[in-house]
Amino acid sequence: MKKNAPTLRDMIYRLSFKNEPMLGVVSNAALRERLLAARPFVLDEKMSGFLGELATRAFVPHLGRPDVPQDVESDIYKFRVARMIQQAEAMRVSARLPHKSIWVEYHLREANTRSHGLLQQPFNPAEAREREGWLIEQHHELSTAYRMHLFTWNTDPAEADSKGFQIWAFPVTFTWTADDTPSPWRSVMAWREGMERDSSPDASIASAIIGHVTPSVTIAQSDMLEDFRRYKPEGVVNLLREWAGVGRRAWALLATLNDLPLVYGEVRASKGFVARGRYRRFLDHRTITINVPQKDQTKLAKELIALVRRRAHQVRGHWRDDWRQKPSKRCPQLVETGLHAWNAEGFCERCHGHRVWVHEHQRGDASLGFVTHDFVVKHEDVS
Repeated sequence: MKKNAPTLRDMIYRLSFKNEPMLGVVSNAALRERLLAARPFVLDEKMSGFLGELATRAFVPHLGRPDVPQDVESDIYKFRVARMIQQAEAMRVSARLPHKSIWVEYHLREANTRSHGLLQQPFNPAEAREREGWLIEQHHELSTAYRMHLFTWNTDPAEADSKGFQIWAFPVTFTWTADDTPSPWRSVMAWREGMERDSSPDASIASAIIGHVTPSVTIAQSDMLEDFRRYKPEGVVNLLREWAGVGRRAWALLATLNDLPLVYGEVRASKGFVARGRYRRFLDHRTITINVPQKDQTKLAKELIALVRRRAHQVRGHWRDDWRQKPSKRCPQLVETGLHAWNAEGFCERCHGHRVWVHEHQRGDASLGFVTHDFVVKHEDVS
């Protein structure tokens, strides 16, 4: 590898001119085209640390702390899980892109150091990847659906992985919709044998909250990446375990982007590299830093999280399982055809489970802003 480029985006841009496919992608040219089409944002170290706080602060009373009882059958545990899922869902439905395609790059070690500290969990920064980039794109037909590719980078060649790579792409993508519509990208989690079709852990992995299940979140194959099944299954599972919660981090940033007190800076690239017989400049980008002192960041994170939780959004009409007479996941009709044998009253003729229709309605406080298909209304009073 030549001397490091200024950013991870620049490193990928330079590598994309090589003849051999890079990072397990199908086409270097296609990756370069999509990278250039994305609006770039680079978070500095201070903002990266705050991102770790923003994605974790709301879950500190419930998530993974050693002083929190972990008896999964206790009422207090179930209550805490329900509250965490509620918060994660509020972030998801507010996580809309300001543009059709964006690139977000941040200091992964700074974010992980802050989040692990809040959860009182041990963390060695030297064992984690140094930088991470997200290429997040809007679906070509469904404006509320998004897909996120992950790229990571260790700038020090001595910290390359066991195969000598400093930069690599995650073998699968994280997808979500910012409403109650199912994700248009099919989940790949069914490749694991014995997995029940209604208990896919996609959302649980994206949010790092066990029990978080919604068809609006999937872990999916990408047309830009080689088939993930070329890798050993245990390797993919270990990666998903290690990156659990990355979806929640992206949702937290996108859900609060309009309300964060940020300072933006424009960086014009002056250096470059030679590829395919001509000189090419590195790419311009926009830097983002949080404009509040360290001591005030916890207060700000709490205020923004509360704002996201209460902001209004429209909920489409949908079917909901009746908790008093829940349809069985082992219903013979469901196993055979993928659907229950529903009758006009909402009962399954085979397992006798019941479902009810929830009419379209508004949820949340519209005075705090309304989540629409055009992103979110800016909240002017965050003190």
